Amino acid sequence: MIIINMKFKINKKIEPIKKKRKWLPTKIALILLLLALSAYGIKQFINQHEFRTPVVFQNPVPLKEMKLLNPVGTASAEMIVIPNPYNEKSPKGIAWVINKDMFGVQHWGALEELITRESHWNPYAINSSSRACGLGQALPCSKMKCELWDYDCQVKWVLKYIDNRYGNPTEALNYHNLKNWY
Repeated sequence: MIIINMKFKINKKIEPIKKKRKWLPTKIALILLLLALSAYGIKQFINQHEFRTPVVFQNPVPLKEMKLLNPVGTASAEMIVIPNPYNEKSPKGIAWVINKDMFGVQHWGALEELITRESHWNPYAINSSSRACGLGQALPCSKMKCELWDYDCQVKWVLKYIDNRYGNPTEALNYHNLKNWY
């Protein structure tokens, strides 16, 4: 009879396999760099290109089905429906609606250009040297009697200011072109 001694001892410690993660900080840094560059690139692209939506005169009803309000002569302006090309809850959307009602759509381009030059449509804009603030850069800021977060109030103030001082946004922009302020 053969007896085999089956006792043996394992001296090796069993350790969990650790993955080398030297690439992780590099990958995270690369992702953050790409995100920063993308955000910078997008901002530059937006600043360099104008994203004006052209005002298109559209009728909600085809012409052949439309009932004329003024059957004799030319069609009246009341028949033309001009859709708001902007989000109605944004500063531009509110300005578009109020401007259309106060001055007509023919002055929208001038108002849009004027506010873009003054504040880039940022209701929180504050001029570092003059301390003018808001969408229309009210000077002094207290003149506007609006909180910076209340762009609805700011838009109304700007349009009243333009109406009282210049008559319409086109005249205000003409003045701004001459003096670099309005």
